[in-house]
Amino acid sequence: MNRYIAILAAGLAASLLTACGDDAEKKPGPSTEESEGYTLSGQVTSLEPAWVPGRSTVAIAWDNWMGSSGDVIVSQGDQLLTGSVPGAFTLTLEDTPPTAALNDLNPGLLGVGYFTVYDDLDGDSVMDLEDDEELQGFSIHHAVLYVPAVTEDVLAWLRNRGLVTNLEALKPGFNFARGVCRENQTFDALEIIPVGPVEILGGVDLSDGCLNIH
Repeated sequence: MNRYIAILAAGLAASLLTACGDDAEKKPGPSTEESEGYTLSGQVTSLEPAWVPGRSTVAIAWDNWMGSSGDVIVSQGDQLLTGSVPGAFTLTLEDTPPTAALNDLNPGLLGVGYFTVYDDLDGDSVMDLEDDEELQGFSIHHAVLYVPAVTEDVLAWLRNRGLVTNLEALKPGFNFARGVCRENQTFDALEIIPVGPVEILGGVDLSDGCLNIH
């Protein structure tokens, strides 16, 4: 299990999410990349611990696992969940991820972000798992990749590690991806796909996921 998933699993007491549905009539529309930002949408079907009105917040959690101090988790696009659960969510990444959120490939930068819901105890719209802010759910099937530039060095790094199955689809900026399970191998991979709805749940077994990528 990678260190990031271990952190999430501890926060959820080994509870994660199930697969994303494809029924467009029941799910919000696909994500979009527009001039005002990169908009992502989906469905929060269940949470564990349960939804807390005024505190449960959906966000992209960027995982920088290559720093000298171990995993650095930085949230972006934090958006308070309104209404009730189950219910739709939308968040927008208005800027590039913070530098601290990106893995330094030397040369090149790579961001790997996970869809999460957390309990924002202090209301500052910043995920802080070390300050009793529990994870309530996340997606084990979809993630977001970010690269400032697609260079030969970045492509070589990804190719050598088998991290992305279809490198020809990688573009500068944000990329939507799904996890690809790889049996009898230590790590899973990612496939870049057209943007689409994401489902977030809590209370599902960790073994259902395909996002163990480092």
